[in-house]
Parts: sequence; structure tokens; C-alpha cells
Amino acid sequence: MLNISCAILIKISIHQRVGVVKRKIDQTVEKIVDVVSSWSCCHTITLMENERDFYDPYFFVSLDIYYEDEIPSAEKRAEAFVFAGGFETAGLNRKDRFLVDEIPVRLEYKNLDRFDTLLNDSLESSASLRDSGTYMFYRMMESEILYAKSDWLVEARKSLEHLDDRFWNLIKQNARARMEHYFGDVSAAVMQKDELFFTISAGGFVKNVCGVLFAANKVFEPSPRLLLERLSDLKSVPDDFQGLLESFIRHNDTSLTRKKEIAGLLAKRIIQL
Repeated sequence: MLNISCAILIKISIHQRVGVVKRKIDQTVEKIVDVVSSWSCCHTITLMENERDFYDPYFFVSLDIYYEDEIPSAEKRAEAFVFAGGFETAGLNRKDRFLVDEIPVRLEYKNLDRFDTLLNDSLESSASLRDSGTYMFYRMMESEILYAKSDWLVEARKSLEHLDDRFWNLIKQNARARMEHYFGDVSAAVMQKDELFFTISAGGFVKNVCGVLFAANKVFEPSPRLLLERLSDLKSVPDDFQGLLESFIRHNDTSLTRKKEIAGLLAKRIIQL
């Protein structure tokens, strides 16, 4: 009876702690939206839902700010976020990182006109997505709209829901070409016994292998942090793909030569899609 009571108390304690953390996160987001939405340049603010636990190393609050004209300088932004600590800016002044009550926050600023042009060009040829893939569309579709001056994002989402086969085939071809390029680099690194270049090339190879799979399934690519778990949600995946991928990325005593052979098997499975 005592053990059962202790278990109940522990569950209540955990539930209360989760509730407190969620309230802190909600309050943090509200503070940021209040500040950013007051800028005349701000058009739309979206929040990427983070399903991970607050104590997970991958956890952070991620907001996209679509703006017109020009955003305030880094100095003025730091002053505006008076409640934040450890303010940092990067990416040519287009990304901010800081902490609010120990909650990690990342803001990314996206010029509306440039992004709109990029969106329209992508829908026409997908050439503008040759290097970046479809992750930006994933963020547009999966985020929660917190503030908007117009229905621009709502309309953009409607366009993204009706992409034709030509678009997805071009995305798949681009990712496959990059995959083959990185496989060549992996092979060269193995021949040279260059472990550093192998590691760099292997990362590009895996990213584009996944890119082909997502395009073949007509699904936008998620964040690299979510690639592995989202792969299991895809409807069309080669039978032995998951096992081969895990063998390739696993850190163990497998030789580089064997890793290259596994990469070759992965590439063959992907080329058949």
C-alpha cells in the first residue's frame, strides 16, 4: 500500500513539474511575440511545435519571423529582449539565440518578399531547392501561426498542398544526384584512409539518401534531428533500408571499407525508387 501511494505521489509530482515547465514556455513565447509583433516590419510569426521533453538536449523553442523591409539591428533586438540572457546573433544577422528562464530560444528572420519569390520559383522549377531541400516548406506547413497581418501563409500552404509529380520528381532527381556525388567522396575517402573526409562525406550522403526517400513519398523533409524517426512514418521504404542505414551510421568497429559497401547497398536501393 505504501509503494502504491509513493508511486501516485511521484506521478503527481512529475505532472505538476511538466505543467510548470509548459506554462513557462507559453509565457516565454507570449513575451517574444509581444515584442516582435510590435515591430512595423513584422508580418507573420510562427512556432515550430517541439514534442521533446524540456530536459531533452534537443529541446528549444523555435520561432520563424517573416518580415518586410528590414528588421531592427542586433543591438536594438538585444535591448528589446530585455528579459533574455545570453543573447547571440548569427547568420548575417538573421538568427538570434538566447535564454529565457533557462528556456533555450531560437529566432529565424525571413524576408517576406525574398521568401515569396523563392516560393514561387520553387513551385515553377524546384531549382532554388537544389541545395536546401524542402525543409523550409516543412516549417511552413507544420508550424503554428501566432501572429499574421494577412492570410499570406494560409494561402501559401494551400499551394504547397497541391504540388504536382513534376515538382517531386525534380526534388528526387536533385537529391539523388547529390547522393551519388557524396558516395563518390565516401569511396575516395576509403581509398585514402581519410577518416575525417569520410565522416564529412558520410553526413552529406545520408542526408541526401533521406532526401530521395522523402521526395519519393511526396513528404517534406523535417529537421535533421528528426530524420531518423520520421523515416519510419513513410509509406514507401525499401524492406532492408532501415537496417542498412543503422549499420552505416552506427559507431562501432566496422571498417571504412565495409561502411562503403553498406553505402553502396543503400544507394542501389534508393536508385530503384
